[in-house]
Amino acid sequence: MKSLSILILTITILACVSSKNNIHSTGRLEIIKTDSIRDHFVFKTKNELGNEVIVLAEKDKVSGCKPFKKYIIADSIHQVSAIKSGSRYDLIGFNVSTIDGIKIRDSAQLAKIIWNCDCFTAK
Repeated sequence: MKSLSILILTITILACVSSKNNIHSTGRLEIIKTDSIRDHFVFKTKNELGNEVIVLAEKDKVSGCKPFKKYIIADSIHQVSAIKSGSRYDLIGFNVSTIDGIKIRDSAQLAKIIWNCDCFTAK
């Protein structure tokens, strides 16, 4: 009975430790520059480590939140292989990295996009 209790306690502790390792803090990306292409805003941002991250947002989904707040919540960013082009979506995958002379993604990565105004924060 004592060994069963120790086994259950050990499993519980291991489960707590492993679940604690999976929790990540919500980071934020500081907007450095905002550009515009056909159907998207292109945000050049810096993460907390100082690395540049390019994030897209569909104009019709975020035009109501202009002027944009200073930060984008990192957990609200999604990676996509297709972006809106007019009334349809174009598959860009890993092939298209610039549109209208503006860089929309880093090489060897999918495009990053946010969906709505809730993705912005002032703090």
